[in-house]
Amino acid sequence: MTLAHRPAILVGRTEELGKVRDAYISGSADLIVLAGAAGIGKSHLADAVARSLSASHQTPVQRMVCTAPLQEVPFASIAGIVSPRSAATDDTATLSLAAGARAALATDPVTVLVIDDINLLDEPSAALVAQLIGNDGLFVVATMRNGLRVPEALRSTAQTERTVWLDLAALDRGAVRELAERTVGGEIDGACEVAVWTASQGNPLYVRELVAGSTESGSLHRRRDIWTLDRPLATGRRLHDLVEDRLGALHDHDRELVQLLALCQPVALALLPPDLVAAAERLDHSGHLAVDVTPAGTVVRLAHPIYAEAMAESMSRLGRQRVLREHLARLTASGDSPVDEMAMAVLELDAGVAADSDLLVRAAARARHAPDFRLVKRLAGAAIAQGVGGADAPLLLADALYELGEHEASRDAHQAALDHTDDEFVIMLFATSAHRVLLWGLDAPDDCVAMLGDALARVRNPMLRDAIRSCEMNVLAFSDRAVEALAIDAEIAEDSFLVEEIAAVARSVASTCVGRSDNAVQISRDAEASQVLSHDPRAVLHPVVHQICRSFAYCEAGDFDRAVEEASTAFDRFVSIQMPLNETWSAINVARAHLFAGRLVSARRWANEAAAAADRGNFRTGARLALMVSAICAAQLGQPVESHLRQLAELPDSVGFFGIETPVAIGWCLQSLGRVGESRDVLLAGADAARRRGLIASEVFLVHECARAGVAPAVADRARELVAEVETPFARARLHHVLALAAADADLLGSAAEELEHIGALLAAAEAAAASALRHRGAGDTRRATTMTAMAERLAARCDGARTPGLISFQSVQPLTDREREIAVLASQGHSSRTIAEQLFVSPRTVENHLQRVYTKLGITGRAGLAAAVDVPAQRRRS
Repeated sequence: MTLAHRPAILVGRTEELGKVRDAYISGSADLIVLAGAAGIGKSHLADAVARSLSASHQTPVQRMVCTAPLQEVPFASIAGIVSPRSAATDDTATLSLAAGARAALATDPVTVLVIDDINLLDEPSAALVAQLIGNDGLFVVATMRNGLRVPEALRSTAQTERTVWLDLAALDRGAVRELAERTVGGEIDGACEVAVWTASQGNPLYVRELVAGSTESGSLHRRRDIWTLDRPLATGRRLHDLVEDRLGALHDHDRELVQLLALCQPVALALLPPDLVAAAERLDHSGHLAVDVTPAGTVVRLAHPIYAEAMAESMSRLGRQRVLREHLARLTASGDSPVDEMAMAVLELDAGVAADSDLLVRAAARARHAPDFRLVKRLAGAAIAQGVGGADAPLLLADALYELGEHEASRDAHQAALDHTDDEFVIMLFATSAHRVLLWGLDAPDDCVAMLGDALARVRNPMLRDAIRSCEMNVLAFSDRAVEALAIDAEIAEDSFLVEEIAAVARSVASTCVGRSDNAVQISRDAEASQVLSHDPRAVLHPVVHQICRSFAYCEAGDFDRAVEEASTAFDRFVSIQMPLNETWSAINVARAHLFAGRLVSARRWANEAAAAADRGNFRTGARLALMVSAICAAQLGQPVESHLRQLAELPDSVGFFGIETPVAIGWCLQSLGRVGESRDVLLAGADAARRRGLIASEVFLVHECARAGVAPAVADRARELVAEVETPFARARLHHVLALAAADADLLGSAAEELEHIGALLAAAEAAAASALRHRGAGDTRRATTMTAMAERLAARCDGARTPGLISFQSVQPLTDREREIAVLASQGHSSRTIAEQLFVSPRTVENHLQRVYTKLGITGRAGLAAAVDVPAQRRRS
């Protein structure tokens, strides 16, 4: 069964469904009119009401189907329920029909009559329904499009207080996402959510058709447990037919205007000739047009984005060019055109008219600022094809190719420009632009440093050299060489925005990597404030990039909720403007914050989101980082990891940002597969590598993972040294956990658990509490063991079913059964085995057997320890 033919899903209508059900059950209304735009879900809600009442109250349900062709046929609608024995003009037959309708619809319990498109109900049937409502308490749920009227025979009924009108609004964005996900049967990525929301505007029918059409075309497909959209949404033939049906039979001028608006809306009303103005009035009256009053005048557009999409796709190429040339002629004749340069350039290209090359370059720059990189590529490419001089068009094209994921082509375009110029400013422009391609697109930081070095050798101007060096600093910061990056930072000037915007990002990230998160947060705040106030905030990079850097710093500091808030806000921003690189970075930061907090399912979901964005933008670094988080989550959840481990093994030896932390992912996968010795070796080697590079944040992470893997004594000395070096609460808490594990000290482990819980690192806290409980129990301190057991269970319950070694060893201690707990409580209260046996109707031997199992499970030797051992669990069960 295709998605388009699956049963419809009710989403976002809980309140309306409840109102109709309540009206039926309470008897407070007789007629419910569900009104709204076409496709808004009126019929679906009416059917849901009928199904719900039928299932819960055995309510009889009848349906009337109303159509325009049968509206003039007397009793055509009611005939579907009761057939007349002769022609409707026969008075006897009419009375017989009325009696039959009453017998079918006047029931106990009260029948629910669903009438779709009640405005098309024939008048004789409407009169019968009105009588049944008034005389027999028939309950009617009717649907009707906005702007229409109920039949004359029902108008007086519809105006009484026993009629409820429910105007169905469009779904909100959250409901649109839910509907799309329930339609495909899985999570969708952010790009799909934005695309479906933008195109559907919350219309449920359009949501379902867009998702179904895109799934069948392959634009929307499942990858890494998430449905990702890597091409534009596909409208599909069915949706085209629906749009044609919504628009109805258009007059020639009406269709001409619809076609024009589909291609280049909005259009100024003043530019339209009289026949199209008249068409606009008709379309406005029918609800197909939206009219906006702007400072420049009145403009018109189609009422729904889907109308434009479907109509444009239905036109032939020559037909589109004809419509556009006619509109272009009107614009030219008007003199003072209200169309901006970007729209004019697109209009000329689409119309097949030779566009002015300077206009194309200016329009490409505006598209870059929007940003719309597909349009930048088209406009800049057209300008270059016309032989336009200068560096602007080639730079815009090379930049657009990078943003669109065409990294090899972008690299070649950048290099070609560098090879054919001696202008120092142009060299700087192309080198600084190209560094992103090599660093992020091709994951080749060493090649990037070499390219920047070649450019630096050709430039003497100090400000231009600093701009190039700021990019070198950026490469080093994002390739696990933060100490080297900060050394360059001490040498370059900061009097140019070309330098400072890139340098601030590198400085913030490098500071976080060497353990100075507080400093990193302040750097990003200052840089963002300065950039927002500049003459062109997006000249070098988007200001929200600083927000991503800040979320990274918050995460490493242990402020996980703030890290999630900052990064998810940035993610939404970049998804809306389609910048996959920054989508990837934002999603990775959200995933890491959830991972450190122990929210493994959320971490994996955001890792999938990052992977989808990385695939869409062809960003190798992002895909690698997403794989790392996903592998760690899978291992900690006890899920299959063979595929993750294989992909990790296939990564190149020299990798970029956070490559130093790859051993964490490999180590967890090996641990999950039972290859414990290999896991520990990999983690220990990773910790040593991080230490050699001075990456304190990564070293703390790896040292902590070594301890969690069971080799805390091997890293204890280094942990003691790091405690004196680190500044952030999260790093200190991790190191205290390491030292407590190395000392096998139950009290220190309990303190570490409390410290980690206070920060929000719940999984690590649960492991520390579990270790403390085991050691207290081994020492015979049952009361403290019970307290820490309760803490471990409480924390572990918030970690999405984590299955780490630190929890598995604890969870292997079997909990008491209900009968064992019952007997233990009675025994702790001083009752003898015989008394307990008599009370529970079992033998004394059975009681003794149960008590022996209880002693074993609780780690106690007899009744003396029962009171302390069962006290807290019993209270927890009651609460």
